[in-house]
Amino acid sequence: MQQTLLEIKNLSVNFLTINGTTQNAVNNISFTINRNEVVAVVGESGSGKSVTALSILQLLPKQIVNYPNGEINFYFNNQKQNLLQLNTKQLQQIRGNHIAMIFQEPMTSLNPVITCGNQVIEAIMLHKKLTYKEAKRQTIELFEKVKLPNPSNILKKYPHQLSGGQKQRVLIAMAICCQPDLLICDEPTTALDVTVQKEILNLLKELQQETKMGVMFITHDLGIVAQVADKIIVMYKGNMIEENSTQQIFSAPQQPYTKALLACRPALYSKGTKLPVVSDFLNNPQCTPLLHKILKQIF
Repeated sequence: MQQTLLEIKNLSVNFLTINGTTQNAVNNISFTINRNEVVAVVGESGSGKSVTALSILQLLPKQIVNYPNGEINFYFNNQKQNLLQLNTKQLQQIRGNHIAMIFQEPMTSLNPVITCGNQVIEAIMLHKKLTYKEAKRQTIELFEKVKLPNPSNILKKYPHQLSGGQKQRVLIAMAICCQPDLLICDEPTTALDVTVQKEILNLLKELQQETKMGVMFITHDLGIVAQVADKIIVMYKGNMIEENSTQQIFSAPQQPYTKALLACRPALYSKGTKLPVVSDFLNNPQCTPLLHKILKQIF
């Protein structure tokens, strides 16, 4: 029996701007993430993926964000908490300890003037109330777990002294240091080359299977989620337009937008070919036969 970890129920998100309220940055979406499940949220830039993720941990600026309706229910310690109703102190007990997040660009997520080791050590000391010596020992173990070379040496390095893949592994170590129930990955491989990207995806999948945590994986690339996700949620202009198992999404997509996303994967086209974009299929009836031809080749 699957155990619900996160339940987003009829959530809408608006933003206040100098020109008034931006309606429906996220519009009445609902989905669940279970323990030991990887749920991918996919869609183009601006579809509402990151807004949804940041709303879970209440990381959007309070002075400009508004939640006109909805709930974000998180289940832990045999209780249910609506994260939208918690105060800052209560949220701090959940952030890191129960829900952790890996951001898109590791260079901007790590402090450039503090060694990588001390950044993870600080997080462990803050959340676990351990001594510096014990936190340092656990940091080295975490660096070994995320397969960083020579962990004791990485401990002393500053972010600019590491490669992109190594920095991302440091962020992963920091995110899992408190063994969270839910891990949110916001495009964690976008800034990496293809080889490193695959290594990071394999690492995240290994860690998820080992710890049985739930994972929310945000990306615009359906090719990536095919490797890691159990379920896919497709978003378009703030709306959730399709939800199904990964197998069903890839074998029998229902919505035109989902079909267009699948047809735009670069791997389907030979080198030197002009790549189509989603709008080519959605706004141009002449491309409909081409879409059917491409989907026939996929399936």
